[in-house]
Amino acid sequence: MDLPGDQDAAAVCGSVIALAHSLGIKTVGEGVETDAQLRWLRAHGCDEMQGCLVARPEPFAEIQATLDGVPASARG
Repeated sequence: MDLPGDQDAAAVCGSVIALAHSLGIKTVGEGVETDAQLRWLRAHGCDEMQGCLVARPEPFAEIQATLDGVPASARG
């Protein structure tokens, strides 16, 4: 939440990303809500992102319909 402006948060996140990668673990940036956060995480090697910037929360039925290729408006 405090990225990229908070230097302490940036130091912790950068260290966690580096540690995970040194152990062969992929990283997921959680709660990404701004372009600045996304850019910072990408620049520091974060592998995946999740959060409202990437995809808004949706009810399970909406997600399932999307995966099934059925538009929500066509479902009864």
